[in-house]
Amino acid sequence: MKKMILTVLLSVSAVMGFGQDVLDNAIAKAGKDMSVVLKERYVLLLDVFAPGAEDVGKYITYGLQTQLVKNKGVGLVDRSGVINDEITYQLSGNVSDETAQSIANQNGASAVIYGVFEKLGSSYQLSLKIIGVGTTRIPYAEVFVIRNDRRLSDLLGEGASVSQRITEQIRDLEQIGEFGPKWVDDSKSYGMLKYENKQSYEATEWVYKVISSSGTSESAAKGAVRRAIQQQLVEGISTVFQSVMDSTINAAQDIYGDYTEIADVMTQACSAARARVPNYSELQQYTATTRREDGRTRYTVYQLIRVSEGDMKAAVASVDVAQIFKILEAKVQELHNGGKMPETVTINITNTETHVTQINQTAMTFIEVGGF
Repeated sequence: MKKMILTVLLSVSAVMGFGQDVLDNAIAKAGKDMSVVLKERYVLLLDVFAPGAEDVGKYITYGLQTQLVKNKGVGLVDRSGVINDEITYQLSGNVSDETAQSIANQNGASAVIYGVFEKLGSSYQLSLKIIGVGTTRIPYAEVFVIRNDRRLSDLLGEGASVSQRITEQIRDLEQIGEFGPKWVDDSKSYGMLKYENKQSYEATEWVYKVISSSGTSESAAKGAVRRAIQQQLVEGISTVFQSVMDSTINAAQDIYGDYTEIADVMTQACSAARARVPNYSELQQYTATTRREDGRTRYTVYQLIRVSEGDMKAAVASVDVAQIFKILEAKVQELHNGGKMPETVTINITNTETHVTQINQTAMTFIEVGGF
């Protein structure tokens, strides 16, 4: 039944993809569809090949990466050892599925994602494809015809200069809305534009985040937000590990039933394996006030912080992932001994070192796109 549903999904996606769309909508739809077919897989995402439009290729790649790392159960393999330009160029031609499978195999992935963005008359075409290892069947293939809009025009270098566009975007993000400036909801774009003079799809060594707290006075709210920064950074890293480990638990539940005890103990184990607090900088602060029903004023402080990618990775590395697995193994054994779980039901964590490496790689990718 699952196979039939998957086939229908892919067929409809391929047909719908030929309708003209804007770039951001195409990326969002592709990321959502990929997350469905890639559940519980480790995949390698290659840079989208965009001859003559490299900024567009980077933007699409980053957008897909962001969509995938936010989806529980999908793991992205570290791409640092992959020569993306060379490989993606090869894949842009008429290449066999076996070549794509070989690339995935060499990088420890169970599937490889690649795409091509190119001009098509007055519009553009984005072709995306996934090849799975161990089979010639294509689990996903989609084509979008992209019409030009302001986003694509900016990426293609048409219209205003880069510095003018950055200035306009900063001004727009500093506009005050109902709950404060727009940068409160788009910290990464604002941080890169204002403090790095870059746009959000470009490479950066920094992670940006807005943390807020409230109080009955402005000083109380500022004190609360300082405490919340450290707490949320540590808890955020624990959440990263829990998210990328969910596929281990989901696999057991799909096959053997809902063993909530294992899921509960995984949450406890991830919380117990606390990371150290990474170094961070406080960049910008905004205080919003609201009038409560009793007539008193409520203060909410929004603090924009910046953490270096290196410090986040060091904090990730400080977590003892192997200890999390040991706790899980002990819980499974306890359920076996108590007769609450059949002896035949096990969680496949015999090669702990491999699992630790995969989880660390996925966590690093999650951090790189500011997903903590």
